[in-house]
Amino acid sequence: MLYYSLLGYLLLIFLSSFLSSVLLTYIVRKYSPMLGFVDMPGARKVHKKPIPNSGGIAILFSYLLSNLLFQDHYLIRMVITGAVLIALLGFLDDRLRLRPLYKFLGQLFIAILTVFVFKIHFNISNIYFLNNIISVFWIVGITNSFNLLDNMDGLSVGVAIIALSFFLYFALQSFNIFSIFMIIALLGSCLGFLGYNFKPASIFMGDMGSMTLGYLLSVFAMLLTVNLKVTDFNYYFVFLISLLILGVPILDTTVVTFSRLLKGKKITDGGKDHLSHRIVFFIKNEMLAVLILYLLAISFGLLAIVFHVFDLKIAIIASGVFLITIFFSMKKIFFLNIYGDQKQ
Repeated sequence: MLYYSLLGYLLLIFLSSFLSSVLLTYIVRKYSPMLGFVDMPGARKVHKKPIPNSGGIAILFSYLLSNLLFQDHYLIRMVITGAVLIALLGFLDDRLRLRPLYKFLGQLFIAILTVFVFKIHFNISNIYFLNNIISVFWIVGITNSFNLLDNMDGLSVGVAIIALSFFLYFALQSFNIFSIFMIIALLGSCLGFLGYNFKPASIFMGDMGSMTLGYLLSVFAMLLTVNLKVTDFNYYFVFLISLLILGVPILDTTVVTFSRLLKGKKITDGGKDHLSHRIVFFIKNEMLAVLILYLLAISFGLLAIVFHVFDLKIAIIASGVFLITIFFSMKKIFFLNIYGDQKQ
């Protein structure tokens, strides 16, 4: 009986976030042009006409609604507070185009607040301060990685949905009930928005949406717990599976960062040098490029499950084979001279 009650409760949370996201996205899309909340075409943009870029409002409020209707817990209130703050920063960036330094300082402040005040952080070592420092940079890094990944229709929110699905798996394994509630709520919000954002997108989430997704996913990773025997390796287990589940945005950010540094460009400069753009250079199909990155995200997530289910030696061998396969299959994409071979 308890099982079915919990299942029904989770279904209510999911449906409330999904349906409210569908409705709110429709409303936001309709009225955004009247308020000037649109993303204009440009040399570094894929779209050719003005498109509303305030979908983050629908994602945030549908997520908040489902949490506030069904939850009243300290941890959830802290996560919601952080999400609202990062969403406000993203909203200001969408409207005012904040300088990268100001944007970074805002993210850093919210990350410090989350770790040192809300007490949400990794526990991957016996050194408390080290855990906190790693956690602060983790939040800032993942928040920015999803912000950077939002460069093609349906890409960022689709990868977020895949990551949330794998986080849900691990939360269920440890019966981390509050994480389950929050993940289900965000999953519904993202799925409701995806219908409007998948190619051809009629609305973008903007920095408000992508930064909110990145922040929440970074927090869910830190809240993740798995019931395992304590070994030296397991201190790092949660961090490892989080790296794998969020492998696509991390990989994309790494490729972009190093390629720009090697070309003497500013990391904060925009450009068509992301994994999605590099794949499109070869296959000439944006939707297929997004689907390929979806498949890559699923593969990373499955590898995380391998580490959980199988013996460590088998998992290491599997990860080695997987990473070598990815490297050689995407070698040309990683090392493509995107700046010289493609007009910006």
